[in-house]
This record gives sequence, structure tokens and C-alpha cells, in this order.
Amino acid sequence: MSKSYLPVPNPTPSYWLSLEKNDSFSSYKSSEKVPERTDILIIGSGYAGSATAFQLMNDNPGLDVTLLEARTLCSGATGRNGGHLKPYFHRLYSEYEKEHGQYVAGQVVNSEFEHLYEIKNLVEKENIDCDFVLTRACDVYRDSKRVENDLIAFKKLLKNPHIKDEVKNSIQLVQGDHVANLSKVPDAKICFTYPAAHIWPWKLMTALLKKSVKKGLKLYANTPVLEVVQDAVNYKVVTPTGTIIAKKIIFCTNGYTKSILKPFEKAIIPVRGVATHIKPNSFETTPQLPNTYGLFSRAMLDSDYLINRADGGVVVGGASVLMVKSNGDDSEIFDDVDDSKVPKNVENYFQNYMNKNFTTWKDFKTVNDYIWSGIMGFSKDRFPY
Repeated sequence: MSKSYLPVPNPTPSYWLSLEKNDSFSSYKSSEKVPERTDILIIGSGYAGSATAFQLMNDNPGLDVTLLEARTLCSGATGRNGGHLKPYFHRLYSEYEKEHGQYVAGQVVNSEFEHLYEIKNLVEKENIDCDFVLTRACDVYRDSKRVENDLIAFKKLLKNPHIKDEVKNSIQLVQGDHVANLSKVPDAKICFTYPAAHIWPWKLMTALLKKSVKKGLKLYANTPVLEVVQDAVNYKVVTPTGTIIAKKIIFCTNGYTKSILKPFEKAIIPVRGVATHIKPNSFETTPQLPNTYGLFSRAMLDSDYLINRADGGVVVGGASVLMVKSNGDDSEIFDDVDDSKVPKNVENYFQNYMNKNFTTWKDFKTVNDYIWSGIMGFSKDRFPY
């Protein structure tokens, strides 16, 4: 029996999805059965799917658009991430330039920066309550080799004439004796700070979908796509509640893409991530950190990230390196779409996380009230198709 790459039915409970039970819209279906035909079919209700539907319904009110989601709405990677809205900037710049040259690398960097403010403008224009907070990211480096590599990338970024001065000027490099004190990380060697934000992703996506439904979007939660067949003119899309004939399909399926798009079987790899919500015992005296964080050690997998929520809680993701066994077996992290489990060693790693990593949290008691996994999708060069 071949391995299934469809979403599993019993995922780990995510903090972001904790409001599902109070909102029946999470399981919304426009009708008992899917429509027989549609102009455009969107598969997936995360960032990409919800944003695409919203844009289409705003720009083309008469267009017949249908969106299908395999589980409850926004229950894939978007509902299981760290809540970060964070440009990559210097961290991957060398790869951008090496693979695609200065011009495309510049476009990517500018786009990451602009995306942050597009979300801000959207939230404000549409009056969406999604806990959006504009702040700065603090990337802390604790390994000299990683520091060296990313400093080289940062210097290359500054020399790229296609990157806006506004972007370059927004990034601050902090070095010297005060890094540990400024970052609150005792073994910090250097840190970068730059604009970032954090958000409650599920709130934003469901708000966009609700607005889209009012404008005519046909929406179906708990409706997995089992097969897509293309003929000379249309696409036949098979679901458990009927078959849809679509003129166009937009695949917003992320790590699950290979389940219905066989040519992408080796092109987009599912990757498991793990995150946790840390709840302080007392919210009145929480040692709140103003920045979001990235904590970088050696290799790409050896890094964590976190946001400090306005209510005093913290969401932390990472520990990916712990999912690679000593014999090199990486099956717990790569090419697996099962988000129903969290490896025990990763669960243990996140206990007392803030106390172990930040001086201001040293004597503060916390509880990990949620820990979950989510399935991301990565292309070979990390660029979109």
C-alpha cells in the first residue's frame, strides 16, 4: 500500500485553533454537496488560499469561485505556525543571489519587506481583529560559524543596487559587549534587528473567508480533494461529496501538494515543524520581551523562533535538529505529513524554554499548555513555483 500524503484526521491541537470550537464557521459548507462546475477552484484555506479567494472576490464579484479544505478551515500549516510575520532578509540572501542573480534577489528582499506592511494595511482597512502587532525581530547568533556566514550575506545585501534604501536602513547590526544585555540572551555573539510583526493567523484567515463568502465564494471545509484529472479543456476534481468540473485550479496545498499533483512528488517536500504555547503562571508580572526572536546556533535546522504575545504568553517554534536521529535518520521531519504527533524529546526540549534562554525569565514559572506539529512544504531551492 502506497504512503498517503493527504492531511491526517486527528492533528495535534494548535493554540491558534483553540477558538475553533466557539466558531461553527470552521466547518462551514456552502451546500451539502460540492457544485458540479466552477470557474476557479482553490484547494487549501491557509494564507495562500484565503488571500487568493479574498482578492478574486474583491476584483471579480461575478466570478464563480470555489474553495475546498481537507479539514477545518485554516487547520494546515497556517493554523500551526509560530504566528510570525518576519522577512528573511540577510539570512538567505547569499542563496538568493547565487541561484538567481542580484536583480531577482533584490526583488525577493523588497517583496518580503513590503509584504509586512501589506498585511498591516489589510488588517487596518478591513478592520480585522487578529492580534496584529508591528514590532522588530531580533535574530541572535550564538555560533561563530553561523555569524560569519550571515555577516557575509548581509554585506552582499547592502551592495545590491536593486534593494530599496528603506529596506537596507531598516536593518540594524548589533555587535560588541552589550549584545547579551540588549538581546537578553546570555551567550549572544551578535544580533540583527529589523521590522517584523506577529499575528493570530486563524483569526485573519477566517475573517477573510467570511468576507469572501458574503461576496459569493463557495466554501467547503472537511472536503479533501482525492484526485485531479485534466482533459483538453477542464479539470475534473474528485471529492467525497461529488466531482467538480473546473476551468482553472489554484493549488494552495503547501506540504500536501504531492498527494494530488504527481509531477511535484520530488519537487515540494513536506517538512514537519513543532511549536508550543508557553503560559506564565502570573500574567501581572510577565517579563515581556518587546521583540520577536530567532535564536541561531550552527546549521539551518539548529534554530528556534518565538513571538511574545501582548497577553504575556509566548509561542516558540523550532527544535528541528532534535528530529534527526544520531544515525542520520531524518524521517521524523522530512517527507511526512502526519501532524498528529510530537516527538517526546522535542516536547521535553520546550519545557522551561524561556527560563533557559532569556535572563529576564530566569526565575519565572511557566507552563506549556499547548504543543503541536504542522506540515510545511519546501521546494528544492526554497523559491515558489
